[in-house]
Amino acid sequence: MQMRGRTPRSHRVRRDSYDEHGLTLIELIIVAAVSPLIVGALGVGLITVFSLQSNTSSRISDTSDSQMVSANFVQDVQSAASITTDSSSSPQCGTGNQVLGLQWGGGQTVVSYVTQANGSTGGASENLVREECTGGIMTSPTTSTVSYDFKTSQPTSISVMCGSSACTGVSTGWISTNPVTVVNFPITEPNSNYQYTLVGFPQANYTTAGAQGSPTAGSACGVALPGTGTYASTLCFVDFSILNTPSDMTSALSSSGLAMVVTVPGGYTMKFTINISYPQSSEAGPVDAVAFPTYSAAFLGNDNNGTPFYSGVGCPSSDPTTEVINGNTEGTPSCIDPAIYQLQSDGNDTTEVTLSNITLTAPSGQAASGYEVVTTDAETTDPNEYLTWNSNLALNLIPNTPSSPEGNACNLEDGGGNPEAGGTDLSGVGSTPVTCSSTWQEPSNDPRTGAVMLGVTPTSGSGATLISATMHGAGLEGVAFGILLP
Repeated sequence: MQMRGRTPRSHRVRRDSYDEHGLTLIELIIVAAVSPLIVGALGVGLITVFSLQSNTSSRISDTSDSQMVSANFVQDVQSAASITTDSSSSPQCGTGNQVLGLQWGGGQTVVSYVTQANGSTGGASENLVREECTGGIMTSPTTSTVSYDFKTSQPTSISVMCGSSACTGVSTGWISTNPVTVVNFPITEPNSNYQYTLVGFPQANYTTAGAQGSPTAGSACGVALPGTGTYASTLCFVDFSILNTPSDMTSALSSSGLAMVVTVPGGYTMKFTINISYPQSSEAGPVDAVAFPTYSAAFLGNDNNGTPFYSGVGCPSSDPTTEVINGNTEGTPSCIDPAIYQLQSDGNDTTEVTLSNITLTAPSGQAASGYEVVTTDAETTDPNEYLTWNSNLALNLIPNTPSSPEGNACNLEDGGGNPEAGGTDLSGVGSTPVTCSSTWQEPSNDPRTGAVMLGVTPTSGSGATLISATMHGAGLEGVAFGILLP
């Protein structure tokens, strides 16, 4: 029986399929024409991104190189007593093509900056390697690669300046750094074309006796002989010999004080006003400026049990003349007068020395940063004596001895004639004031093992720095001041 009004399922399926449409020929032609343009544009964009990524990676790597080499270079140049840019000069530390040689400690320490093939750039660049030799042995270097992308043509551009002119002889052999004012080492890293210049200032330029200035030309400061202290190459002690001129001492004793301008290694300039007062003394000349060491038992500037401690301040490193007291070698005396020292005492004399409005100007003429103003005990503190330091900034210890920053300089007596084990009478560190006193008198068989050295770090907005030292001597007391360079 045939049913009416209903369409078979198979017919409905076929009729529905007639509604599905494909691409026309014109549409296919358009897609074929446009697709290569889109894909090509995407490809160019990806290539550009990958190229930028590679270039950025190279620049970041080269920036890291510049920071590493700069950290080494500045300290090496500051320490150097002699220098060369001659690739064939002897002694050379290690192997490679020497582009810069530096030596100090009587030639016992040599640092050579050399180029060595890195094998990764087809000869377009090399490694810049720092090799350090100590003890006079040039064949066993401590080696560190400070740049992995160094332009092979770079060595010829190093400049070593003596004043406003290039130093003579440095490209053909070793010369003393005494006349050297600045060493410029421009570097180009070829992978990214990243460029920077290393700048170093030798300290020895300011340590000869003839370069210390005079009362009419202001003053200067001097560093110690290399290897005689933790900061021997960067701690510069102010020469106060200007105070030995009666008119200048009179100014320092007045309420307005004596304005001083100090030449500092590296082209820096230090300025301050010094005031000296002695309220408990009627002496006409309460203090004088003297050399280190102030006396045979003073730790600062002496040869202590065979180990010198900041000796030879202001002396040329090529002339380490020693001083003999009572048959004992007491180290190299300083060639300037950095200690402010009480002349005599009746057992109850107090002298206050204040440096105010302290500023340090960088070679660029801008205010310097990253330095410390330093003060230290230049004598010894015995029973009934004390030293008190004040500042408008926090006073912190500058460590100079392995066992304790100040050794037994401020120790109490243990009841048996010895310094109290682990004890000290140094108070106020990390703030202000800081006081060093002692109840222990040094016997001949139990010497001093350190000296108090304090520093303040000026910060932006802190204003001009002030630091003072009050000396109360039962015998005599002495202090010194300086700048710890960045």
